[in-house]
Amino acid sequence: MLIFKKPIKQLVYLTENKDWVIKFNGNNIIKNMPVHLHPKMLSTYSRFKNKILHFGSKHLFFNSEGFLKPHHSNKVALSWYHVNPKDKDINTLDRAMENIDILHTSCTLTFNTLIYNGAPKNKTVLIPLGVDTKIFKPPTLEETVHLKRKLGIPGGRVCIGSFQKDGDGWEEGNDPKMIKGPDILCDVLEELNQEFPIHVLLTGPSRGYVRNRLNRSNIPFTYHYAKNPQELVEFYKVLDLYIVSSRIEGGPLAVLETMACGIPLVTTNVGLVPDVIKNGVNGFIADKIDKTSLVNLAKKVIQMEDKDEYRRISRSYAEKYDWKIIAEKYYTDIYSKLLSE
Repeated sequence: MLIFKKPIKQLVYLTENKDWVIKFNGNNIIKNMPVHLHPKMLSTYSRFKNKILHFGSKHLFFNSEGFLKPHHSNKVALSWYHVNPKDKDINTLDRAMENIDILHTSCTLTFNTLIYNGAPKNKTVLIPLGVDTKIFKPPTLEETVHLKRKLGIPGGRVCIGSFQKDGDGWEEGNDPKMIKGPDILCDVLEELNQEFPIHVLLTGPSRGYVRNRLNRSNIPFTYHYAKNPQELVEFYKVLDLYIVSSRIEGGPLAVLETMACGIPLVTTNVGLVPDVIKNGVNGFIADKIDKTSLVNLAKKVIQMEDKDEYRRISRSYAEKYDWKIIAEKYYTDIYSKLLSE
């Protein structure tokens, strides 16, 4: 008896139920997909059939019992952004790939790590993160002045931003997530505070560790959890400098967002950084993951004279990563291939 497979006609993007990066990515992918995919984003997994299932985070696919085994009628894509050496899921990657049709990551560093740990090269694709350049764009002087008043940031201060989740879990985040380098960030801010009148601007969930350290060091800061890109962009528009102090990353998305807003970036050489940053042109890359390297670069940026030229060049680099361009890569390199199989 012949068994006919039903055609796959819908893309379901599965995301974490938190208003942060994974959900932002899913929204931008879904809204830029062609209508014939009938794209839908959900935060709950069920026994789907005849779908393209894209798990937007590896935490949605792996669990305490191992990993999910979706119905065989589905085609499965999984995004895995960074590899923590202590993560036990990497040990089951070769077996998990029997249930994954395409493995996606966003940077060369993670791509190479996944291949090294057993991901088949012919089933693994690299597509960078994207940025909505209509929302994230350089501010006018009037905007900056207005937003500083709105956010309560004093005049005459060097405003330094850090918007990444760097505490364990989704609660207060008093325990640091060390791969994100919140300890290094605080060391850097404490040293800069000795020489410059700084004001630190924080957003994102689970920032308890950083907030506690800043309080103990008497460093003035403003914290507000911006829950959507429209609100987040206001934070970028008041910055003089953004610092990424991570030890391991799959992004961070802040690299592209600072570029789009023309905000000077000082960063460790992680995640997307070596793929999208030309050192000294559209960002400044530390030669080591330590306090001294980042402090030296931050001082250079604070004392930079021609920030307008930096802003123009940075913005031009960011436009290559607009979500419309990146979403098209998702379609051609992942979804259209799964449809044609």
